[in-house]
Amino acid sequence: MAILTRKDLVVDYGSTHIKGALVESSPLGGRRILRLETLPIVSLHGEGGNKTGEYEYNVIRFVQSFFPEEQSFILNLSMDRVYVRDIKIPVTNPKQIEEVMPFEVEPLLPVTLDHAEVIGRTWEIGEESASLISFTAQHTDLQQTVQPLLRANASVQMLSVDCVGLSGAGALLPDGLEQTRLTGQVDIGGNYTILNFIKEGKLVFTRRIPIGGEQISDLVATTLGIEAHAAEQKKLELEINLAEDPDKTERSEAFYRRNRIDKKTLAKLHKKTREVFKELVTEIERTVLSLPTGEEPAIFYLSGGGSLIGGAAEYMSSLMDVPVERYPFTLSNEHREIGRFMTAIGTVEHFKEKPARRFDFLSTPFGMALRRSDFTLKALSTPILLSSIAIIVLLLSFLTGILLDRKQIREYRKQIELIANDIPGLDKNAESLIDEAAKICNDRLQYRKNQTGSVRALEILRDLTSRTPPAGQTAFVLKSFNFDGKAAQFEAEVDGFADVQKIQEAYSASPNYSRIEVLRRDSMPNKKVRLALRLLIKDKGGNEAGCK
Repeated sequence: MAILTRKDLVVDYGSTHIKGALVESSPLGGRRILRLETLPIVSLHGEGGNKTGEYEYNVIRFVQSFFPEEQSFILNLSMDRVYVRDIKIPVTNPKQIEEVMPFEVEPLLPVTLDHAEVIGRTWEIGEESASLISFTAQHTDLQQTVQPLLRANASVQMLSVDCVGLSGAGALLPDGLEQTRLTGQVDIGGNYTILNFIKEGKLVFTRRIPIGGEQISDLVATTLGIEAHAAEQKKLELEINLAEDPDKTERSEAFYRRNRIDKKTLAKLHKKTREVFKELVTEIERTVLSLPTGEEPAIFYLSGGGSLIGGAAEYMSSLMDVPVERYPFTLSNEHREIGRFMTAIGTVEHFKEKPARRFDFLSTPFGMALRRSDFTLKALSTPILLSSIAIIVLLLSFLTGILLDRKQIREYRKQIELIANDIPGLDKNAESLIDEAAKICNDRLQYRKNQTGSVRALEILRDLTSRTPPAGQTAFVLKSFNFDGKAAQFEAEVDGFADVQKIQEAYSASPNYSRIEVLRRDSMPNKKVRLALRLLIKDKGGNEAGCK
């Protein structure tokens, strides 16, 4: 069975740490988490870096450090790179909801959907309307997120959002109250906290609160005068417990010496840490008041790196009068800090959903093009090979045709040269023997016509004179005459239009003309008419000879 299993690496890129969960799945639907790893994010801003370069550097560093042989990845976009919109639309048909959603969301966005993609799912469908939550991400962010992992033979299976991945952890909660009533999720990250509300396995509402563990780390760094990266670990070593009264908590002298802190300073840090959590609770309570569900959550589950502060769940519960608990399960003794990995673990559960129920940017038209399988030439090797062979055959046939045509042209040239030798008067050095031969042919045909039947100018004048009505019948005064071998053209003055008709009829009876054209027939001041005719000469030689 091992050969049928597959492994996917879930990469949760947080604000201060990268978390990863390697999951193994079988064709029967079973899944188990093999490894959980985390690595601090290295900031490149101080070295002239940028967010994109920093992300790529840290993701590659994380994968190469812990999972260099993995080829299949599941990713999440952070909430600061998406636009979250809660909308209600007057549509209840699931298929129509998918079609209408982008048009309903676009007016609420600061970007155009020409350069962004929208994904969304309904959490409630009523009789006349549907409530849904949507996420919009720009194409550049989608591309930059998957690009570092698209190395040879690698692929990205899903690209979701970190709050959606966290909501997937709801599937791991025990059946009962948590599944039927509204449940809250509080994931305290480095720079911000994700606040989710889920009901019956569906994400109902989410919010990004700009309060996180970094604020506590800054307090420790400022109070103790240490570097920020050292304060991240120091805040856990100080064993601050928010559920305890700092004035009554006893610490050994060795503890104070080891941490280079006194009791008064520790109490001060304890108080300031409580203030951070109070501010967070205030924001959570404000959000509860504005929930679209109209009900309050029955319980909150706490996760994230900030939840590792001692007594955090108990202290928040006392402030809100609502149970706040850690997730009621562990994977192994090795992973006692399971809360840090809840987004990655929840993403595994969300990936188990049917594709139609996932929040997956790779299911959009633009996202489908980002899958590595679409770019892998290996999958297209057979079509590319066949296309290459076809192109080679085409080029060979083309070249063969050129060679055969050039050979045939040489044969024709030899035949032309043989014929040219028998034509008297042909210039053998002419650039085109065919043109030179045609010129000689036309000259000789014209000479033949002139000698044997071509109509000449005197013949035309004699014919016209004999056919023009006599002076007693019409007054005809010739003004001009022109003959070019193919047509005769003349102008004359006659007494009136009746004379014009007589002249045309007389000339039409002649066998020498194929057509008579009236070019001009104008009245003159002296009541005479100026007449211009063009007579096309019939070719007596016909088409019995030519030079083509």
